[in-house]
Amino acid sequence: MKIYTMITEKLISGSISAVESFATKEEAETAMREDWENAVTEYKSTGKEPLKEECLIKDGYALLIRRSSTDRNAPIEKIGEAEFDVQVAVRVEDGLVQEVRSNTDVQVEVYDLSLPEFPEAGDEDERDKREKEWEEVTRKPGWRQVW
Repeated sequence: MKIYTMITEKLISGSISAVESFATKEEAETAMREDWENAVTEYKSTGKEPLKEECLIKDGYALLIRRSSTDRNAPIEKIGEAEFDVQVAVRVEDGLVQEVRSNTDVQVEVYDLSLPEFPEAGDEDERDKREKEWEEVTRKPGWRQVW
């Protein structure tokens, strides 16, 4: 499992002012671009024009605006990437999940889409509802089939 962190720091002093975590690099880059756009808007509200009005995102770094030609300690943002060895084991017996174990905290949701051998009224509707929930959850960004 990968996690991406967006780190905001001062270029000269190296002090870190903010850290945010994201599940995908795209989410981190979107947040980085939004931060840059907010910084430009905020700077323009002071009646000044930034030196540069473009956000360069390359190799996980975004160069933000310098407030003036003498502001050498303007904030920059960078995206860090870390790999975590997340493992999950699921024990099934007689078609039923009995136990789920993991080497870290994970959220587990089981969607049983099977119907009873002799369905009663409403069973198929309930199954369709569970399947719709399954589709909604697993279509979110970052979700993929792993087995």
